[in-house]
Amino acid sequence: MKTIFNGENDYNLFYIINLLYRKNHKKSKAFLKRRLYDYHSEEFKISFFSAGRCALFKLLVSLNYKKEFKVGLQAFTCSVVPKAIIDAGGTPIYLDLELETLSIDYNKLKKIINKLDVVVLQYTFGFTPKYLKAIINLCEENSKTIILDKAHCMPEFASREIYELESKAYGIFYSTDHTKAINTIKGGICFSKKELNLYSFKSKEININIPFIFESIFYREKLYVFARIMSLLMKIFSISYMPKDNSDTSVLSNYSCNPSWYSLVFDQISESKKRSLSIKNFTMMIKNYISKNKNIIPLISINSLTTPLRFPILFNTKKEKEKFINAFLKENIKLSDWFGGVLTCNKDEYWKYNYSLGDCPLAEEISQRVIGIPCSKRFRDKKFAYTLKKVLKQMI
Repeated sequence: MKTIFNGENDYNLFYIINLLYRKNHKKSKAFLKRRLYDYHSEEFKISFFSAGRCALFKLLVSLNYKKEFKVGLQAFTCSVVPKAIIDAGGTPIYLDLELETLSIDYNKLKKIINKLDVVVLQYTFGFTPKYLKAIINLCEENSKTIILDKAHCMPEFASREIYELESKAYGIFYSTDHTKAINTIKGGICFSKKELNLYSFKSKEININIPFIFESIFYREKLYVFARIMSLLMKIFSISYMPKDNSDTSVLSNYSCNPSWYSLVFDQISESKKRSLSIKNFTMMIKNYISKNKNIIPLISINSLTTPLRFPILFNTKKEKEKFINAFLKENIKLSDWFGGVLTCNKDEYWKYNYSLGDCPLAEEISQRVIGIPCSKRFRDKKFAYTLKKVLKQMI
């Protein structure tokens, strides 16, 4: 059964990468920074964290607001995003979606822009937001801080226009956890216009070697049962290597990653061009499969300039989506419903993140009808492609 591990690199590659960079571990951080500046302006300062949410937290804290501030963000996001905002002393203000790239609706934002202090613009599933230019210009005209949430993306070359637009942001952050485009189980990358106050004197180093080995070895089809047993034992004995959604972001932001993390990220970014081509071919294949399916609504987001982490399929009804997921279960493939709601938590917990049912009706409806097909290596194989084609034919 396909599993949650979303990595391009398995244990063998991890071992080789560590051998390759072992002599240069002390320099790997500098190597990585140099490579990252290939994709973003050198106006930005680069920082590294144990999670993407920590980068957002530190960006917000660095703004030095003396009182509670309001942060506009989209519904249909991970709960850790509003959690980081709240931990930084802000109030999340949710905005509804546009239907093409599942990002913030510019017209909704324009109506309340004067009530906000900060806007967090998400690249949902890794796609460039439809209103990127309009929203950045709107924030600039109204002197509002904008932060780009590129947690679903991997750094890659952009057009001159996109490069210049993104250079206007106060901050940009990426995530490198176990479900992201760059997968090192934990970690985050931050670009900021201001030097960030990184770690306190209580800073701790996180060793990613053991969790990466655990996921890359056991989270595969043949050993899946062992992964479930080990995960159960870890749950019983309260052993965890991934931060929980309700973790205190201020505490989490005082953790740093060990040198292996820099080497692994550097290697994956170096291989990103080859991977982008493979993903492009994969997404084109899906596009061709769904073009004749009357139960699916085509999204313009598939023409995005960025490389997708997941390819979105929007069904006419929630029932059709469930039918699609169940058809894969019959083929012994489990597709995670990611996100599955306006936030990645139960509805009775929405209040914790300042969201009330009905605040963003389109996002609530869309989240029930969309599913993202992972574009990671384990899903870009001929067997899965055959199964996908078979399932989509059943849906016509």
